[in-house]
Amino acid sequence: DTFVTLLSLPLFLSFVPLLFALIGTRLRFHQSAGALGQVGLALSVAGCAGVIVSMLANILLGRVAAEIGQPSWMSYGAVVSLLSIRIGYILFGVNAVRYRLLPRWNVSPLLVGSTVVLSLPFDWFGVPAFLPLQWATPFLHFVITGASWLLLGIALMDRRREPQPAS
Repeated sequence: DTFVTLLSLPLFLSFVPLLFALIGTRLRFHQSAGALGQVGLALSVAGCAGVIVSMLANILLGRVAAEIGQPSWMSYGAVVSLLSIRIGYILFGVNAVRYRLLPRWNVSPLLVGSTVVLSLPFDWFGVPAFLPLQWATPFLHFVITGASWLLLGIALMDRRREPQPAS
């Protein structure tokens, strides 16, 4: 049980800077994004905040009441929150392509959002794991998702062109 807590703490801590990055992205593109992009940016910020709250509650409840176990609402809340980050970035990505909000790699938000497919448990749909080792599929998911976030960050760092207001 302590091992799971030790593993979940770095994961929890990784979402804290992500929340600040999502808030910064929302602040930067809120005025220039269309309605769909604004909804997507707000959804991603709310989703990240939801992940942080559900993970913090899970860590605290695991410490305080370990014998009770994790309530199912907490798991569902975390999954919905994680999905809303990706769905928000899909919406923002559609908007970024349409209004050319990013100076380069306008499809990078769509790439970040599309990694939601990698996080679905394929066995729900009767598809066996595409890699034989149990740890390999989640590792591949994190590598592709991390590379997508990195590409989006590089695209957002270009200060030569500021976003234009949506028409």
